[in-house]
Amino acid sequence: MLSSLLRFRLEILDTLGFLARYRLSERLIELKVPEKLLDVACHDTHVTVQEFALRVLKQMLKHDKAKEVITI
Repeated sequence: MLSSLLRFRLEILDTLGFLARYRLSERLIELKVPEKLLDVACHDTHVTVQEFALRVLKQMLKHDKAKEVITI
């Protein structure tokens, strides 16, 4: 059973995934969401959260504006 905090973090990532697919806004870029997702993907303590963050980041990087702010 997932802890409530873990479930909450996964729900946040799910919402960000929806926004990345259908409503990526300039505001998300301004808030540095792609960079924060990269940080979560690399450093979160739960592998499931890391995987969700990578999936959302992959969706975001389909947009040119998001690609511009991530330098790998």
